[in-house]
Amino acid sequence: MSEFWEETLPAGYYDNILLNGLKKNRGVQPNWHNLTFIEVSKLINQDSKHLDYACGPGTLVGNYLKCDSIGVDISDKQIDYAKNKYGKNFYTIKEFDKIPKNEKKFDVITILGLFEFLTDEEILFTVNKLHEMLNEGGKIIFTTLNNESSMKYLEKIISLFGPVDYGHQHINKLSISKLSRLFQNINFQDIEIKKIHNYGIFFSFITINFGKIINNFFKKFKITNNGFLILGVLKKL
Repeated sequence: MSEFWEETLPAGYYDNILLNGLKKNRGVQPNWHNLTFIEVSKLINQDSKHLDYACGPGTLVGNYLKCDSIGVDISDKQIDYAKNKYGKNFYTIKEFDKIPKNEKKFDVITILGLFEFLTDEEILFTVNKLHEMLNEGGKIIFTTLNNESSMKYLEKIISLFGPVDYGHQHINKLSISKLSRLFQNINFQDIEIKKIHNYGIFFSFITINFGKIINNFFKKFKITNNGFLILGVLKKL
């Protein structure tokens, strides 16, 4: 996985896709990330102490949150990009004990788009270690692809025509049912898992705003239950 982030992706790759798409007001992939960050930001209070684990180029912290946040990632070049663009609260880590010592407890930890790169054992290890870094009543917010949806077919199309072979990189094909089984014995008080993003998001090729409207319309009237992305919240005892 480290090879993917260090060698395959240019620095700031996803940040540039999102921001350029928003500037042009067009694009499915930019709005995918935009709507994901909007959904996640709704779950984070402005007075929270927040850690963005596997923060990549720092897009969530730099553009969508106003709380006290830090970001960590294994990629030196993504962290360098985040520091240069969004400020100093970004750190490269290879192990959990490398998180700055004064930054050990958090109200919210986000893990966005990481689980599909990990084995089941690595997911559980990560969640359990991050559980130790939560304050009482804290929560982990995560997103991952929903392979019970048409996402498994879309992933093949995106990999075929895009610069990244996600079929090769995404080693874990997750779903709500699989995550529910995986998390049944972890030490969290409450687990909420839902699906977001439907076929409406593809109207973003017209404009970002139109794609958002159609996506919300489909969601409100339950026109489709085919959520491409899983959004989960794990609440600490």
